[in-house]
Amino acid sequence: MTGTAGPSLVWYIARGSGFAAFLLLTGSVALGIALSRRWYGRQTPRLVVEGAHRWLTLTFYLFTALHVATLMLDPFTHFSLRDMVIPFASTYRPFWLSLGIIATELGLAVGASVWLRRWIGYRAWHVLHGLAYVIWPITLLHGLGTGTDTRTFWGALLYVGSAVLVLGLLAWRTEGTRWRTLTVGASVVATGVLLVWSLGGPFAAGWATKAGTPPTLLTAAAAQRGIVGTPVAARQPAAPAFPVNLHDTISGQTLVGSNRRQVLLKGSGTGTAPLDVAIEINNSRFDLSGEVQLRTADHTPLCDGPVTSAEGSTVTATCSGYGHQLQLQITFDQLDANGFSADLIDVGAGGV
Repeated sequence: MTGTAGPSLVWYIARGSGFAAFLLLTGSVALGIALSRRWYGRQTPRLVVEGAHRWLTLTFYLFTALHVATLMLDPFTHFSLRDMVIPFASTYRPFWLSLGIIATELGLAVGASVWLRRWIGYRAWHVLHGLAYVIWPITLLHGLGTGTDTRTFWGALLYVGSAVLVLGLLAWRTEGTRWRTLTVGASVVATGVLLVWSLGGPFAAGWATKAGTPPTLLTAAAAQRGIVGTPVAARQPAAPAFPVNLHDTISGQTLVGSNRRQVLLKGSGTGTAPLDVAIEINNSRFDLSGEVQLRTADHTPLCDGPVTSAEGSTVTATCSGYGHQLQLQITFDQLDANGFSADLIDVGAGGV
């Protein structure tokens, strides 16, 4: 994953469509509960309520599709189709992103059950339709854990308002039944647990790192906000001296991601050009990817680029910046939890 100079329009659409999909799902669940309680009459005929419920559900699917498509098109996160359809395949907040994938796929099962009702029967359809009560809280947790707007006032207000509405309607749904006490009690406990977790999690400082955001994206996002050095693509005109015939010995610390498929190497090198080095390697079940970033000894960004291959103890990468491109070969002498050491050589030449 690589960063760009600033958030794109696609990224804003992705965020907006995600919130819209959640609110539409909340409305659909609310009207579904109203229908189960026969909340209609002369002023609000059943056909009107059913039509609104159907419209909200269909629109939810449309905004969910828009949310997924724009996430894949966003130049900052670079999600692949595999990241969007296979739970735990992505390195970006893998657990919380996977909740959204699971909720979407369960939602598709519920939608399909409507069209298949005549073949699967009312009982099977009714059971599948009840998955909406599972999909909604999973979607809520996905939004809280993955959403970048969770800590905004309006984002928190939307989540809290939706939770109050759905839990209140569930209490109304079970009024006069033997499930009343259990439902109210479970809702109170769930609300308390959610509140405690939210305050110590998504609403607390450092959540992006705890949630599993790749370090390179955190660095790129900080650069966009002016917290760290300017990204390579947006530097001042004065370029640092670019290394010639680069050959350094590098060493430093090894940081392993929470999912153990992501490794970040941070260190420095001495040789033909003293450098700061950061190497991210993502080793998923399907492929290997990563990124290399080089800075000068005074921490001026020099170049960055993707890891192109890995064979044995050798990793190759392309590092571009200031109209130059390095073809890096990194051969490790040590790579474990205690740290790393390697030879870093430019095996290519020149400018782009």
